[in-house]
Amino acid sequence: MSIIGNWRGTPCSESVNIVSEMSIRRPFETNRTRRHREGELSKFNEGEISDIEEFGCEVLSVELSESSPPGFSYTIGVYDTCGQPEALVVGLPFRTAHALLNEAASRLRRGTDLTQGRHGEMLGKVDCEFRPVDPKWARHLMLGANWFYRETEYPAIQAVFPDLDNRFPEDPDFDRCFIQPLLQMEALVTELEEAFWKATDYSASQRG
Repeated sequence: MSIIGNWRGTPCSESVNIVSEMSIRRPFETNRTRRHREGELSKFNEGEISDIEEFGCEVLSVELSESSPPGFSYTIGVYDTCGQPEALVVGLPFRTAHALLNEAASRLRRGTDLTQGRHGEMLGKVDCEFRPVDPKWARHLMLGANWFYRETEYPAIQAVFPDLDNRFPEDPDFDRCFIQPLLQMEALVTELEEAFWKATDYSASQRG
């Protein structure tokens, strides 16, 4: 399991007033980002904090070496900068995931409840659903967010995508080429979820 890169977030607000050099550099600075800066930061973590302060969020992508789906992406900083859930998606190409999650963050910042209904104009011609993530999955997968929030619990939602005919995983005619692990508390745990958990078990890989 490896982090293949940081994707800068976008300013998830259309009405940020930039009135000084400080606001240009850190319009989304928070108490949490300031506390992080008071300690020693690696170059990687410094980049994370800088992107959160400048853009309102960071999108981190993680590549899996021996698993299908090929990886996952998630936001860091949305909950801190606007009180809305972090967002995560599994199995999309990273550039597609980056665009989707930044659009999700932008809508969340504008007050849209993404957990209600389906949402268009986020993923080409198909819709997208956002479902609450079981906290155990969030803690297991979103290690960058864990570092950022430390002991603070944070909510997360999963972007669940359909097949090309806009059929979602529960549809009996769903094209299983688009299957993805479902990370909800009430979701049925199948071999796919079990394999995904194992492939993303960092502690096990360290022991091995």
